[in-house]
Amino acid sequence: MTRSATVLLLGLGVLGWLQPASAQPWNASPPSVRPLAPGTTPPAARLARAAERVTDLRAIALRLVNRDRQRQGLPSLSENALLNQVAQRHAEDMIQRNYFSHYSPEGQTPTDRVHQAGGRIVVGENILNYRLGTFRPRRADLVPQFQQLFMGSPQHKRIILKSGFESFGYGFAVTPDGSRIVAVQMFGTSP
Repeated sequence: MTRSATVLLLGLGVLGWLQPASAQPWNASPPSVRPLAPGTTPPAARLARAAERVTDLRAIALRLVNRDRQRQGLPSLSENALLNQVAQRHAEDMIQRNYFSHYSPEGQTPTDRVHQAGGRIVVGENILNYRLGTFRPRRADLVPQFQQLFMGSPQHKRIILKSGFESFGYGFAVTPDGSRIVAVQMFGTSP
């Protein structure tokens, strides 16, 4: 099996003031499940996808970010529901409207998106655009690859290892045909 991937990375440290607001993770609910007919086994691929919810990917991403920070003597980050929500919405927007940028087509910045969601903190953002060929790895297997790509880029690494950040959010979206994935890391600190 061959895999062709084109990866684009962008990192942005954005300043804005925000206090974490209570928010639920965007579209992070478990998939709905219908009972199967007796003796019926669902396809393995469907089971694997059901297990790879956004919440699972976020846990992996946070663990990897904290591992890389701890290796540099930096404190661990905590998961932030507001940053998860903003990151997820931005990832989905980039997929739905077919663009790749820290700025929306209307010019909205990461700080603008956080403010619009009701928050006030200092934020930084890393985004990744990943294109797949015919090979479709498990999403949970891609998150470590994405972290390695972020850490291999000086601009992205600088954001991940910024000492002032305290919280983390993650978004992950895929095109309907599975050929393109967008991942968004968001970092925040109290004003």
